[in-house]
Amino acid sequence: MIPEVQGPILEDDTTHMFSSMKRARVPFDVADYGYVEEEYFLSGTSNVYDDASGDVAVVTEDVPYVNRIIVRRPAKAADSSGVIDVEVTNASNGFAGEDMWRRLWQHHFANGDTYVGIVSKPSQIEALKTYDPVRYAPVAWDEEGQAWDIIAQMGALLKSEDAGLILGGQEPKTILLTGQSQSGGYLATYTNKIAGLAEEANGQSVYDGYLNVAGLTGRSLRTGGRATPAVDPVLSVPNILVDSEAILDRRGPRSLPPKQRVWAVPGTPHTDLLSPVIPSDEEIAKSGRSFNTDVHKPEFLERLNHYPLEPTIFAATDALVKWHQEGIPAAPSLWETTTATGALLRDDAGNALGGVRYGLIDHPLGQYLGTDGPGFTAHGVMDLMSLSDFTTAYKTRAQYLALMAEVDARQISAGYLTPEGEDYFVHVANYMMDRIGVAKTPLAATISATTAPQTCSASGASVPGSVTLTQDGVASVEVYVGEKTGTKAGDLSSLAAGKYLIIATAKDGHAFTTIPDGWTASPTKDAEGNTVKISGIVTVGATTCTPPTTTPPVTTPPPTPSYPGSIYTTPGYHNYNGRHWFTSCEPYSVTQRCRTLIQATTVTQVKGQFIKKLGWTFNNLTYLPAKKSVWAGNPLARTGSWTAADGRQWRTECNTPATGGNGCRSYATAKVIDNIAKTGQPVRYGWITKEIFNNIVLFS
Repeated sequence: MIPEVQGPILEDDTTHMFSSMKRARVPFDVADYGYVEEEYFLSGTSNVYDDASGDVAVVTEDVPYVNRIIVRRPAKAADSSGVIDVEVTNASNGFAGEDMWRRLWQHHFANGDTYVGIVSKPSQIEALKTYDPVRYAPVAWDEEGQAWDIIAQMGALLKSEDAGLILGGQEPKTILLTGQSQSGGYLATYTNKIAGLAEEANGQSVYDGYLNVAGLTGRSLRTGGRATPAVDPVLSVPNILVDSEAILDRRGPRSLPPKQRVWAVPGTPHTDLLSPVIPSDEEIAKSGRSFNTDVHKPEFLERLNHYPLEPTIFAATDALVKWHQEGIPAAPSLWETTTATGALLRDDAGNALGGVRYGLIDHPLGQYLGTDGPGFTAHGVMDLMSLSDFTTAYKTRAQYLALMAEVDARQISAGYLTPEGEDYFVHVANYMMDRIGVAKTPLAATISATTAPQTCSASGASVPGSVTLTQDGVASVEVYVGEKTGTKAGDLSSLAAGKYLIIATAKDGHAFTTIPDGWTASPTKDAEGNTVKISGIVTVGATTCTPPTTTPPVTTPPPTPSYPGSIYTTPGYHNYNGRHWFTSCEPYSVTQRCRTLIQATTVTQVKGQFIKKLGWTFNNLTYLPAKKSVWAGNPLARTGSWTAADGRQWRTECNTPATGGNGCRSYATAKVIDNIAKTGQPVRYGWITKEIFNNIVLFS
């Protein structure tokens, strides 16, 4: 059966979806990654099953349901990889917890994958209805056993001609069913009891692979039923179980079906409590559920285990895709080393032996435990070594990273790690070494820019110029000019004439030891005072193209007007009131729009901690003088308040002491990090909602 699709469900200033990234713990817009985020309701009927007799049988037929899914996909079908991650969302905390999205969101963005989060339990529907009773009024099913057909029908929809209703025109190539913890238990039960029935009913497997993370105990087939045992099902498609130390597969090494793998990863906790994409505390509370308060306690964060499971999940995801698309099996199963009773054996540092091992545990920076104490906990704890012990064992940061790299290179070749996962481990290792107090001995980072000016085609048309960057040891490059903000190096192949501000940031463990001619060292330094960010201006030259004599001559456009004395309207670098500014202007309708950046201290939240950095950040937009009639009907040019299409609140004031005559200033209400301490108390950062200055409109 193929469910009916309703949606995308409308969002406006009165209603919005639960678990949008705009309202995550660290909010952002998926559009910044070239993605859209949409919500749909799926409706159909499902059977309820039981296996009391030993065989799976239908006990109730055709029970109606309306379910909710959330879809995050590339905005352009051409940018899609065709890989679809369907997550059975986790109900352990009472709401639709997107545990696999927490693990894979950056991986999906980088690869162009699509994510589909599917509600899996009636308790999650209760949370949705508490969150917004009107929006989620249609969503309804109250028998836990309906989940199995709902999951199967989700896959059938994606395999059908109706897939485009939720995929935006992209062609699915590999559809994976994924889940963690309780949802991993759903996968264990689905693959054991339901997958064969769904394959028989649809003439093919509705999923092309399964990724079960730390979920080995089966679920009951219906409300009040008995839990199904954990088994190793024989499947027609690949099935990988990634096992954290916290949820160890106590069945140990054994013979597995040909298309199953178990990758046990020592040192890893059950989940990442500090993920920035978890719904904000306010969103969770609005759903009637409790949010985690421990992550706000410094003493809790001090002990929290940061050894990551994500790199293994990246590798397992890629392995499933490769297995399905190319027929290349995943790397062999690896289990942790245990005693006859299932207890973990540990090395001298106290870390578990065996399993899928990486440089960070073969050359440990301390002890990494999957749990906090003898019982189960969702988090683990770590005890980092002292600086003196580090110096004795590894000498320098660079030498330690080299040891890590040797191990991780072997794991990349073996298939248990990807280059993306290797970078993830380097980031975690540098974080741990920062905590230990290890000095940075940076590797040299270099960058150079070669510009090609505009040229003329044979027909007299202007051909865009370009910038070619040569870089080593550089983590990211940002380019600022007009609307080109946060441009990646790959986007520099077709540029209009003008000046471009390029900001380069070094990779972890790297620094700019020499500054190229024409570039400037940013005040941003690492803990040892090394330069980790530099900026430079490159110019793409213009040319006046003359068409053949059979056509009229090209009219040279007027130059960008300059308004001396204003840092907001004069293009170029400015040093004003002891601050550094950069302004670029470009044509905008009948006027010019200028974008101003300022070098300032910004605060971000990284793994639950607030981090201060000095660098370039957006200040405001300024629209140069034009007749008021040009702005007729535009809320940016008249006093008042309004709500934009994205739900943000705006306020504009005109002809006030702040704006001066013949001008307006607009402010957007946004959630930002600010000092929330009372007067006289030490600085303490937190999230607040306030008005932020956004733009100026000038009238002639």
